[in-house]
Amino acid sequence: MFADEMPWLGASDRAITETASRLRARMMADPAMGVNALAQFRLCLSAMGGTPSDRSKVAAPEEPDDDPADAYFN
Repeated sequence: MFADEMPWLGASDRAITETASRLRARMMADPAMGVNALAQFRLCLSAMGGTPSDRSKVAAPEEPDDDPADAYFN
């Protein structure tokens, strides 16, 4: 889920992504999980550039302008 939501994550983000994944799974299993776990989840998202205020600090990869199909349709 995080890879789809934050395509800029790389191999060096594995540890923080694993922690966030465990917290997300815990939250899905028990929506009433404690405030400390929610705060930790928010910190993980922030560290990964997953909050609106942190997203501006992330250099997301640009999508290529060239479409391979253009060679056949233009």
